[in-house]
Amino acid sequence: PDNGCWGGAGYVAYSYLGGPYLLVPYPACRYGNGLGFGRVFIHEMSHTFWALDEYASAAQSCSFRSGYLDVSNRNTLYLSCQETVPCIMQSSSPPFTEPQPICEYTEGQVGISGVEIDATTYLRVFAVPPTVELLGMPGVLDTLLPGEEYFLSMEITNIAVPNRNPQQNPPDRVNYAPYIKGGWLSINKQGWRLESPADGKWGHSPDEAITKEISGELVPGLNTIDFRAENRIGLSGTASKNLFLIGLRYNSVYAIPGDRCIPYSYVDTAVVATHKYSYRLEGTFSITFRGEKHDYAFSSKDVSTTASVPVGTGIVSNMLPNPTRDHVLFTVNVPKSFSNASSSRVAAQGGGAPSSADALGEVRTLVDISVYNVLGQRIKVVYSNSVYSGMMTLEWDGTDAGNGTVPAGVYFLRVIAGNETAVRKVVILR
Repeated sequence: PDNGCWGGAGYVAYSYLGGPYLLVPYPACRYGNGLGFGRVFIHEMSHTFWALDEYASAAQSCSFRSGYLDVSNRNTLYLSCQETVPCIMQSSSPPFTEPQPICEYTEGQVGISGVEIDATTYLRVFAVPPTVELLGMPGVLDTLLPGEEYFLSMEITNIAVPNRNPQQNPPDRVNYAPYIKGGWLSINKQGWRLESPADGKWGHSPDEAITKEISGELVPGLNTIDFRAENRIGLSGTASKNLFLIGLRYNSVYAIPGDRCIPYSYVDTAVVATHKYSYRLEGTFSITFRGEKHDYAFSSKDVSTTASVPVGTGIVSNMLPNPTRDHVLFTVNVPKSFSNASSSRVAAQGGGAPSSADALGEVRTLVDISVYNVLGQRIKVVYSNSVYSGMMTLEWDGTDAGNGTVPAGVYFLRVIAGNETAVRKVVILR
């Protein structure tokens, strides 16, 4: 009561139990502003969410129940229900020096905290994470034939803790659940990507669904499908599914751990130096699946390479073609380099190892390839790097350092590899 409020109306503020109306003046009459106003506002707002008064003059009995989780009022000062604890729903007089806590009974009535009622523990309203269910195409097993389409449905539901408010008729009760903030898909652990729900927008419903055609992203063999959904509170739900796609998988560099891989090698001797060649593998097999026999042929991706120019003596081949109008190709036989225990570099002449090579480890060899004009000026760096020993075929495209076409004339290509140096003449015709 405060006769100085509202023209002598006799109260400070009010709210309907369950709302939706709430009135608080500012300042809050004798409670003032700042902490005092905050106490009044939180007290009245708790009424809007069905919390009961606990001060003695409210005459609320211990057995009176209210709120989302149907919680009794056992912290009331009206009767001695228990040893009472401080709570925002009890009244106190100014001056105010600290905030007033919200007791567990008020938390249970508002629904922000779980409580135990009649030996049953009820979760707080927003403590339930979303559930995710992955559903494949009806009637289709989790093994696919090549070329088959596969649609995956993801159903996300944030199940609410049921509203048990005895102050409301059951048909009027609304179950609260946080909205779904987003859903992310990952295929074969290749990173997460945000997907779009069926209604086109996240963040306005606790129930969402996605249907997506994923067959184009599957690889032959076992595929792992993962989906993760997160609600606005930050709680997540996940689901996984395995799909097997019949087929052959080719690995151009290395085998995937756990896969059964068969290595192949091929040497083509009928090639012309400097010509580019492409190769592929093709595997065939037959399988009886779903009562029918199927024959398949699968090709790998093309692997392209340029035939090396034969290297006679030294470290560099001849230039081909030479003379040329635009470009020349050449092969460098990079010698081995070794390092000893003191980490100093030892280059092997002629590609052979030094006499103490058994105590040394091979390291990369420094290779520098540059083009010079007849005045001895370096006009282009073709290659400069450290590589392990072996053959490497390279090209000079007839341009200078600024990628401009060089004029007709004589040029010199100098190759330095380890401790060895070689020079080759190139004639450019225009």
